[in-house]
Order: sequence, then C-alpha cells, then structure tokens
Amino acid sequence: MPPSIKTRILILSDTHAQRFSPVKDYQEAIQLLDNVNAPLKIAIAGNHEFSLDDAAYKHKIKETCRIRQEDISEAIMAEYGKFGEAKQLLLKAREKNIVFLEEGTHQLQLPHGAVLKLYVSPYTPAHNCGGWGFQYDGIHDFDIKQGADIVVTHGPPHGIMDMTLRKERIGCPQLFAAVARAQPRIHCFGHVHESWCAKLVPWRPNLSEIPRHFSDIYNDKSSMIENLARLTGSRPQRHYHCNPDGRPVQSGETMFVNAALMGVGRFDKVPWLVDIDLDQYQGVEHKEGMPDYTIRVDSRGKGKDKRKRKVGSCPDLPADGDMKRRRTYWKMSATTADHKDDIESVHTPSPCQDNEKQQPDTDTEVDTPYSSFTIWQKRLIVLAAATTALLSPMTAQIYFPALPAIAKDLGVTTSRISLTVTTYMIFQGITPMFIGSLADSGGRRPAYVVCFTIYIAANIGLALAPSYGALLGLRCLQSAGSASTVALCFAVVADVVTSAERGQYIGITAVPSVLGPSLGPVIGGLLAEYLGWRSIFWFLAIFSSVGLFLIVIFYPETCRHVVGDGSISPPLMYRSGLQILKLRRRRAESDKAGLSRQVSMASTSNKFKFKAPNVLESVLMLFEKETGLLLGFSSICFAGFYCIATAMPFLFADIYGFNEVQNGLMFLPIAAGSIIAAFIVGAFTNRNYKRHCDKLGIPYERSKQQDLSSFPIERARLEIGFPLLILAAVMVIGWGWAVDAKTNVAVPCVISALMGVGIVGFNNTTNSLLIDIHPGKPGTASAANNLTRCLVGAGASAAIIPMIDAMGVGWAFTLVGGLYILGCPILVVLMVRGTKWRQELKVQRERKDKANQAL
Repeated sequence: MPPSIKTRILILSDTHAQRFSPVKDYQEAIQLLDNVNAPLKIAIAGNHEFSLDDAAYKHKIKETCRIRQEDISEAIMAEYGKFGEAKQLLLKAREKNIVFLEEGTHQLQLPHGAVLKLYVSPYTPAHNCGGWGFQYDGIHDFDIKQGADIVVTHGPPHGIMDMTLRKERIGCPQLFAAVARAQPRIHCFGHVHESWCAKLVPWRPNLSEIPRHFSDIYNDKSSMIENLARLTGSRPQRHYHCNPDGRPVQSGETMFVNAALMGVGRFDKVPWLVDIDLDQYQGVEHKEGMPDYTIRVDSRGKGKDKRKRKVGSCPDLPADGDMKRRRTYWKMSATTADHKDDIESVHTPSPCQDNEKQQPDTDTEVDTPYSSFTIWQKRLIVLAAATTALLSPMTAQIYFPALPAIAKDLGVTTSRISLTVTTYMIFQGITPMFIGSLADSGGRRPAYVVCFTIYIAANIGLALAPSYGALLGLRCLQSAGSASTVALCFAVVADVVTSAERGQYIGITAVPSVLGPSLGPVIGGLLAEYLGWRSIFWFLAIFSSVGLFLIVIFYPETCRHVVGDGSISPPLMYRSGLQILKLRRRRAESDKAGLSRQVSMASTSNKFKFKAPNVLESVLMLFEKETGLLLGFSSICFAGFYCIATAMPFLFADIYGFNEVQNGLMFLPIAAGSIIAAFIVGAFTNRNYKRHCDKLGIPYERSKQQDLSSFPIERARLEIGFPLLILAAVMVIGWGWAVDAKTNVAVPCVISALMGVGIVGFNNTTNSLLIDIHPGKPGTASAANNLTRCLVGAGASAAIIPMIDAMGVGWAFTLVGGLYILGCPILVVLMVRGTKWRQELKVQRERKDKANQAL
C-alpha cells in the first residue's frame, strides 16, 4: 500500500453563474476561483451552463427565435458568447490552476505529492423539463472506474439527497448503480438545492445485479452529517460523520455530499470542507482504464500544465500535530461563502464538540422512504388490487346456480358439468406460479394486462360456447386469467407498504376471498333465472373489461424491480395512460417556453434487465422450514372456510329449505366478519409491531422499511394471530353443533360472522408474515400460498360431505376445529425458531451466490 497524504477539499455547487451563464458570469466565476487560496480548483458544467453544450445552446437559440418570431440569435450570442467561447474561457483559466474537466475519468497529481483519481460528469436527467445543458431523456452510461477516489457529477444518484420540494426523486438510477459498483470515497453533486446535505453510506456486501438505493445500502446504518435545521448564523460549522469513536471510513462506504448553494426564494446554503487521505504519487503505471491524462500543479497555484513540480505541503492543511490522530479519517465541515478567508482557520473541534451526539437520520429529504406514493395513493392502489382479486373467488362460485341449466342446454350429465369446477380449481392453484414469478421479474402492470386479456377472451368464448368440450377448455382458460389476481394483490401490498403498516393494508386484500363466494352465487342465480346462463359470462366479460380499462388508464406500476420506491420513471410500456398524458402535457408546456430539448442516449426510457421467471420457485419455497410450516398450517385453517362454503348450501337447503339465492345470502355474515377483521385486526397487528420496536429500542417509522433480518417478526405477527386461531376453532365447532341442533338460522349467522373474524383475521397475520419473510419475491410467495390453499381447500371440499354423512354435522366440524387447536404448537415453534431459520437460510443463499460467482 502506498503512503497516504492529508488533503483538504472545498466543495460547492450550483452557483448558477448568478445570471444563468452569460459570458460575464464566466469571467466573474473565474475571478472568484482565482481568489480562493487553494493550489488547484476543479470545475465541471451543470445544466444551467447551457452555453458549454453546443447542442443545447443551438436549440435554445432556435426555440427563442421561434417564440419571438424574429431572428435574435446575434443578440443572444452577444450576451452569452459564440459557440465554444465560454469553453475557451475556462480552458484558458488553467494557467490560474482552474481546471475545467469534461465527462470522463481523470488523474491529477497534487502539489503536495498526492494523486487524486476522479470521475466527472455534467449530465442530469431531463425529468420533463428539458432545454438546459447536458440533459438526457432515458438512460446515460456513467463509466466510473474501480479505484476512483472522488466522483463529481452535477446531479444526484437516485435515492440519495435527490428529493425535491414536490417530494419527487429526480436522481439518476444509472448513476446510483455505477457509484454502487465503483464505491468511491466521496461522491459530490448538487442540482437539488432543497436536499443540501452530506451522508455517509455503508454498502451491502452483495450488490444486486442492478443496484438500487432501497436494497443495496444499509439505510438504517447510514449517518447524516448535517441537515439544514442545524446550520444557523454565518460562522463556520463542523460536524463529524459519527461519534468520536476513532473509526476511519471503511472500505465499502461512500460519503455523499450535496453541495448545492444557490436557492432562488430559499435561504442560502454553505460550502463543504472535506479532509481525506489520498495515496502518494509513486510514479508507477496507472491502472488500466483509469487516467485520461495527468495534471501536475505548481504548489504556489500558478504553474503550467504537464510540468513537474517539487512535492510540497499544502498551505490549507492544519499542522501535523492537529491531524495526527485523525490521519485516516474523514472530516466534514461547512463554511459560508462570505467567509472564504476562514477556510484555513477552521479548527479541530473541542472535546465538547466531539462528544456531541450523532444526529439521527430522520430528515425526510435525506432518508429513503419505502414508497414515494402518498397515503391516499397507497390506499387506492391496494383497494384497486383487492377489487381485481375479487374475480377469482367470484368466478369460481358465480355459475353454481346455473349448473343444471347448463347441463340441460348442452345435453350432458351433472357429473360431467361438475368437472368444470374441478378443472377450474386445478388451474387456480397452478397458474399463479407462472404469473407470480413473472410479475416479480417483469412488473405488475404487464401481468395484470395479460391476466385480464385472457380472462376477457375466455368469458366471451364461454358466453358463445357451442359444446361441452368448448365449455371445459374455456373454463380452464378462464381460471388461468383470474387466479393470479389474488397473488398480484398481495405482491402490490408488499410493493407500497412497509412491515410497520402492512397489517392494516393486508386485511383489505382478504375481503375478496370471502366476499367473492358470497356475491357470486347471488349474482349468478339472478342472472341465470332472468337472462339465461350465458348472461353470467357476458357480465363477467363486461365487468373485467371495465377493470382492464381502468388499469391501463390509471393504475401505476408498483414493482420495486421496475420503479423502485415508485419515484423511478418506468419504461413507456409500464406507464399508465394518465402518466403518459401528464408527460406530454409537461413537454408541451416546455416547448412553449422554448426549453425543450432531448438528447437521445440509446433509449427513451429507464431500462431494467428482465429476468426469466422461475415457475418452480413457488414449489421450492414449500420445502423451506419456516415457509413450509407457515403455509401448510395456514392452508389447513383456511380450509375450514371451504368446508363451510361447501356444506352450507346442502345443509341449509335441507334444514331451512333455502334456495340458491338465499344460500348465497348466508355467505354475507362471513363477509361482514372478514371486513371487521380487515380493520380491527390490522390495527392491532401494527400496534404489536410497534410494541416490539419499542421493546428492542428500534425507531418505529411507518414510511421506511425496517431491516427484519434480526427482528422477531414472527412474534410480532403470530402473537395477534394466536387468539384469532382459537376464536376460529371455537366458532367452527360451534357452527357445526348449531346447525346439527337445527337452531334458529340467526344463530349460525352470528357464529359465521365471528368465524369470519377468526379465520380471515388469522390468515391476514400469516399473509403479512409470509410477505415479511420474502421481501424480494412477494408475488412468488403469494403464488405458493395460493397453491397450498387451493390444494388443501379442494381436498377439504371433497371430504366434508362424506365426513358429515359418516359422523354427523357436529362431529365433522369438531374434527375440523380440532385440527386448529392441534396445530397451535406449530405457531409456538415459528415464534421461537423462525428468526434463526431465516438467518440460516440467508447464510446458505449467500454461500450459494458466492459459489456461483466463483464459477
């Protein structure tokens, strides 16, 4: 390792050249930099220096002349300079040791013997407001080499101090990915004035294939250096990156600095000072691909390029005695522009300053919220997903009242028509394995569009079906289109809702699984009686067509693999009609103002690498210890609902003389109980999560996702689920004996409502836990849940009638409820061993990933 040399760096950004870059501003900026007591000044362009970008400059002149309807190009160039004039001013300033750098990797030898390796780029995303310099629509390739000490860009990376006043993230995802792979010691930028700050970020050891800010950094371990609220007055300020623990910044960490100064209509910011150690120049060959050229600078600040100078000390550094114990540490400070003479006099903090506690990383403009969607947006998104999930259970039940009429019309027996129910349930369990994995890798909107298109086509075909064979095949296709909406619903919840608030939202998604079987027979019976059985499928086709239209026009993409926390602009095919309309409107307004320019960078959208779905992944999840036990037992519990749903029409028709419509109405109490569970149980689940956070001393923040690797999430969920399971067991047994005793119909109705609270409430807690322990693959996990639920439910539906015939109603449902109680030890095991199993599984996966990388 080469010896290191102490180096002090002053960082400032976004002066905007005061008047947006006429020639006079460049001259004043050069004079200002020349007066700064530093041996080397490095400058890059920003979006407001459009006269340094010939393409942008030409476009702006053209648009301004078009709007003014006269040729005023000479007047513009008289103020802003001819093409290339501003650049020549900056290049000439190199004799004053003001080095203007263009995009690329550079290596500079400093006067005190240190070598500085840095990458610079002036480019920023246009974000619907083009017309300025160095902007691009789509993607841009930031080729940051390994070993770079500092990355200097005009714009921020996505998710790091890039939040605007409108709560929009406008950082570049490609820039973040490039910085994540290179992991420089410092990344400084500006552009977003309201997010002025500095932040020390530790990287996760195993980066994703496409690094994202929400998955590849330890957000909970990041340290905020300064925030706007702490800076008062005009005196120099200083704050260390952490408590005085004597720890230097380690490898695998990057200091991000947003040094944007100018704020029109906002208070002024201050520059940053950074003390770091740089490698001493050894006169050896540089790393492959690292330098474009080397600049050697006179220690007096007035030397020429490419001249060897004597290695000397930097006058801006404090004495060795002051720096000795902090030789390898980062040091951060801020100082006002009006006090540039105080730069040399910024002193080492006193012990009382050193002992100042680290400020928690709670600034919403700096920290990373889990989702950029507002509360009402999240509610509407989850409600829309839950409404689409109504299709699968409702479709399964809606044509039951019409089975005799269909058999008669098509000239087949009732047993052959019943096969359409069996095949529907088979595809209902299998199809989500394909669609769920596809949705996790390729996005939710494409999955929804595929499902609804198949479903609509199948319903039209069923409405026109000429034969039994067509009915059977199209019924399978219908199931394939509708079944995955349930898995997609849970995946959407995982996309937009944190574990801290997931309990309440996940309850909404359970309502369709109970409301669908309740409404299906009622709607199907009325349509079949008054309009014929084919009207059932026309109704479903129209209903789903309206749903598809609303999805295409309004529903945003939520998949975190595609849009991150929702703030990343998705590719065109993933945008809703409303998003496209807003984009066109903004561009039209920009065109009117003469600010529109598009620099094509090989694409017109943010791209991500599509991963082929693994259809067996849902099955493999069943062999994980925690997931297998959780899904197996929760499926047995939900099978109680299938037993009730299957037996109730026969029992109520025999005991109370109910018809199909009246039997359908008997499902409404269970649906009412599920709605109660959605709100009450969800609130208790969130409260219990907060209780565990308080117990462990972990900050409870609803807007940010907690790292659950060591968090007892099993206890937080199942402590609420345990009493609900006992309630469900008692109500299932009570319902069986109430019907067996032929009590008043009000008794089983009341019991059904309480049973809905118990069964659906318990399944809400297990569904939340399932998504919590599979954070990156909610669609796949939900598909595994759907598979086990359908298989166990099909078995329970087939077995309950023979059980009633053999044992009687009371004892048959006593056996069902008894299984709930016998399975309680499984919950205890999950609460005790779940966290350890998750950690062991994580270690196994990391070892497997390392082995695959080694190969």
